[in-house]
Amino acid sequence: MVKVNSKVKTRDNREGIVLEIKDSFAKVLIDNNKDSWYPIDELEDISSNLIDRLIRNDIDEAINFILAIDAYRLLTEYRFNPYVLASSTKIKIFPHQIDEVTKIIDYPRILLADEVGLGKTITTALVAAELNARGIVKKMLFVVPKSLVFKWRDELKDRFELDAKVIDSSYVKVNGNPFIEKEFCYVTSMDYLKQDHVLALIKDANNNIDLTVVDEAHKLSNDNDRYNLGKELASISTYMLLLTATPHNGDNDDYLARVKLLDPYINDIEGSRYLLIRNMKEDVIDLDG
Repeated sequence: MVKVNSKVKTRDNREGIVLEIKDSFAKVLIDNNKDSWYPIDELEDISSNLIDRLIRNDIDEAINFILAIDAYRLLTEYRFNPYVLASSTKIKIFPHQIDEVTKIIDYPRILLADEVGLGKTITTALVAAELNARGIVKKMLFVVPKSLVFKWRDELKDRFELDAKVIDSSYVKVNGNPFIEKEFCYVTSMDYLKQDHVLALIKDANNNIDLTVVDEAHKLSNDNDRYNLGKELASISTYMLLLTATPHNGDNDDYLARVKLLDPYINDIEGSRYLLIRNMKEDVIDLDG
């Protein structure tokens, strides 16, 4: 906020010090030799430089420093104590899910291949909610089997307070291209999205997606139309999670094609291991050990 003694920049990039404020105008000393009046809304306050503030004795209240430190501690606490997730959610979660969430946040393109029943949906929703709360992701797309579309939407809305909407032909007919929005959380079916006219909507929007989740990603089989959908989504997504309980069907080429959606420079299975998270039921414990 512009005030007396603020260092400001004018629209023509000249810098000066505010000497006086009257109504919506400020008298500014430019280059230490000439003062002129400027509309305040045409001035940019650039006085946040710490040295300049110290010289002006512009010192914050002690309570503001304490609040800033507390805010930073809360913002970064997950890095030092990942189990903070367990105490900040009403969902029952397990240690392996906490570890998965913290890894995915740091490694944004992952193949999550836990055995059936180990909560891949919960892990994924925790990641989405956490990244959304931090402002890191604002555009989210969940691509799931048709039979699970409304189940996913309800989970995201009811348990994680994400404003999830189902994208289908009816929605598009009423609302137009949904992918042009600056913020969204969409759930749609893989077979709806793979259609050429729907893919065209994604391309026409020319809009990157912050987080894309593909459930039952083993259906992205090499050289089919679902795989072509995967390639299109991979090219425009920052975070991308592929979920499947059966990551490898015995065909190495098919598996490598799938992980190349996450990292196109992968050449062999050994080199792709850092992209894979897989837990089995016999290895999982609860928070009490």
